[in-house]
Formats: sequence, structure tokens, C-alpha cells
Amino acid sequence: MKKVLVLYSGGKDSMLSAMLLIEQGYQVFLVHYDNSLEIGNHNVNNWCSYRK
Repeated sequence: MKKVLVLYSGGKDSMLSAMLLIEQGYQVFLVHYDNSLEIGNHNVNNWCSYRK
């Protein structure tokens, strides 16, 4: 089974995308994000530190 990661904002578009992928046989992993947050170097550095 193919696996896919979907950035999920909680809206209709991301939910529909996830549902369509599931129907096509993908194992879907949702990662929720808040699209009102500003992305900058500070946030990217924190994310990279988290991944280590």
C-alpha cells in the first residue's frame, strides 16, 4: 500500500483531497497545520530540531 502525507488545515479542500486519496488505495497520514501562523526561519529551525 502506498503511503502519503497530507497537510490538513481542517478545511473542505484538504479533507476532500484526503478522502480521494483513501479511495484510490493510499494510506493517508494527516498533519494538521494552522495556516494563520507566519512561517519564518525561527519556525523552520524549531521544526528541524524536532525532527532530529
